[in-house]
Amino acid sequence: TKTALDLYLKADKINSSSPYNYAGWCYFQLGEYEEAISWAKKSIDIDPNNSIYYIDMGNATNAIGLFDEAREYSYKALEINPNHSFAFDNLYTTAVYEKNYEEALSFLQGPMANGESLEYAASQGVIFYKTGRYEQAYKELSAYFEQVQYDNLNYEKSVIMFYQLRQYMALSMMKLGKQEEGKTVIREAIQNIEKNVDDQRPAKYLLLAGCYAGLGQIDRSLDYFEKMKELDFNDYYELTSQSIFDALADNERYIELVDDVKARNDKMREAILSKGILNNNE
Repeated sequence: TKTALDLYLKADKINSSSPYNYAGWCYFQLGEYEEAISWAKKSIDIDPNNSIYYIDMGNATNAIGLFDEAREYSYKALEINPNHSFAFDNLYTTAVYEKNYEEALSFLQGPMANGESLEYAASQGVIFYKTGRYEQAYKELSAYFEQVQYDNLNYEKSVIMFYQLRQYMALSMMKLGKQEEGKTVIREAIQNIEKNVDDQRPAKYLLLAGCYAGLGQIDRSLDYFEKMKELDFNDYYELTSQSIFDALADNERYIELVDDVKARNDKMREAILSKGILNNNE
């Protein structure tokens, strides 16, 4: 990502929206949301009729808690391309981050229920888990894993989501009294995450922290939070949207680590607002 970013930055003086957009995408992947928004806005200024640029803005504004703006950008993308699944994905994420789970479910069962993405169908299981419907959660998630194996995945986002869904299936099993079966699923996930996810991605340690929280190994889980902190993990809303960490909610060390992530996320949001980058986004 950093190599690609260097190349796109060299295109800064080219009067084309694409290098700006790709630079913004790279910054988003690095968790540098202030820069991601700045570059995505340049893309929109040059080409205001490209739906993907509004989707990218929706992604980045979601990440720093500007949910009204994220929703606005997502709907603007849908004005341009009414069937763009990524725009609905953003709206779903906004609803999850706001903990409006019935709205999130309405997107999964409505415009996102087109059969093209097994992950969207499986995400219903996550919402069912978050709302205490554990049998439905297990049904949806186990159906996903009957069709999807690790070897079928071809890019990193899918790999990360695969293991997140695996965690929620295991937790659903444990809620239904299948303690040992659920723990076995988690232990297998730990082995595969260690082997298959890039060591330099904070997402790896978020996954491992969730696994160990699910096993009740709280100190081990928090050790992985420390690794995330070392890699400048900024995704406060992604973190706090994960029911996987409910067992840590009252832990003082966890609270301190989450507050640190929130402070960094807040700083980026305040910088964006103070610079007025999102003004005049018609």
